[in-house]
Amino acid sequence: MSEPSSSSKSGKSVSTPAELVSGVVRLVSLPEVCIRVNEMLDDPHASAADFGKVIGQDTGLTARLLKIVNSSFYGFPSRIETVSRAVTVIGLRELRGLVLAASAVETFSRIPSDVLNMVRFWR
Repeated sequence: MSEPSSSSKSGKSVSTPAELVSGVVRLVSLPEVCIRVNEMLDDPHASAADFGKVIGQDTGLTARLLKIVNSSFYGFPSRIETVSRAVTVIGLRELRGLVLAASAVETFSRIPSDVLNMVRFWR
């Protein structure tokens, strides 16, 4: 059974994944910091300070992480100022999800809408 085709802004019909990526010069991948954090999560010797150093290399990710942990969702009584403190408070399982989600949002936002319409993608 063939998949239905769709049209890009250029009017060219795109009917298969291979056709969709055939014009892509550079593949999109997760940021190095996200990959490194995931590797560290499997290391029983990695400390909150280690995570803080790695995440701190990405100012955007640092800002998003601190904004999230200081949001009303978590409701901590005092403001969390450092990534290492955020890691200690939210735990490693939650850290994995937050870093992956923040990195995915950043990564997907760089994909041109004529290549992939994110609103339709997530429906």
